[in-house]
Amino acid sequence: MNRSKRVAALLAGILVVWVGFGPQAPRAGERQPPERSSRVLREAKARPPAGSVDLRCQAEQPTTILFVVASGESVKKGDLLVELDASPLIDRRIQQVFQTRKTETDMIVARETQHWEKQAAAGRVEIAQKALRLAQGHLKAYTEAEHPQQLALAEGTARLARERVMMAEERYVHLRAGLTNEKDQDRRVLQEAQLALEEAKLQGHAAVGTLASLKDFGHANRVAELELGVAQREFDLARAQDALAAATARGGAVLQLAEISHQMEADRVAKMDDQVAKCKVYAPQDGTVVHPSDAGEAALRPGAVVRSGQVLLRLLPVTQPG
Repeated sequence: MNRSKRVAALLAGILVVWVGFGPQAPRAGERQPPERSSRVLREAKARPPAGSVDLRCQAEQPTTILFVVASGESVKKGDLLVELDASPLIDRRIQQVFQTRKTETDMIVARETQHWEKQAAAGRVEIAQKALRLAQGHLKAYTEAEHPQQLALAEGTARLARERVMMAEERYVHLRAGLTNEKDQDRRVLQEAQLALEEAKLQGHAAVGTLASLKDFGHANRVAELELGVAQREFDLARAQDALAAATARGGAVLQLAEISHQMEADRVAKMDDQVAKCKVYAPQDGTVVHPSDAGEAALRPGAVVRSGQVLLRLLPVTQPG
């Protein structure tokens, strides 16, 4: 009887130990059994837990996968999760960089051309301005100095010529009145006086004509000639100024177009650099990787082609619900 009691007590003790130290849930950090891990992944695909992140393909064109982390892997923030084939983008980028360098050269040439054309046009404007000032100076010098001097000289010459005529005429009349005989010597003196009178009259007519010319037609023609020169220089200046404005506008337009073209090509290079960078997907946080489960999605493995916006991976947070 006592022996039966001892056996019963021993069985009861074993039962208590088994209940207290029986199958335990895996501790944090321990690998879960395969069947439990698969169950967790299936539940995460069906109902994403709070804090999970969907990582999508940001490449604009369909791209081939080179590397992808296996589903169920635990990763750290910054780990490489997916690498897409960026070689076609890199090849196109090389060509685009060459095109960008070409547009940069065109921009530099346009800037230098604008500078030299503008400088040359400005030089022609300066020359035209100097020519105009010179023509205006000639007109002013003639009307304010040269012509008055010529007029005063002509008036004085005409006055002297009239006096010479009067003196020659008086001498001739005096000699003719005093001629009493027909001596050759007296006749010769009279003839010389007559010739002097005629010469004085001719000089007087010339002086009067010069004076009249300075007062009327000659003066008007000279003024018109000088004014025409001024007008021509004004026209040359206006044309040079128009050429300068045209060169400035044309050079500015060409330079602006070259700058826009260069900026567009540089933006394309920057966009390609961004696309190349997006061919590598890194973990934004610690967690567990889950592959997408949509029926229409192709299996994520090296060699598979993914499209823009397609979900590549789902990253579950470290702490999972039980």
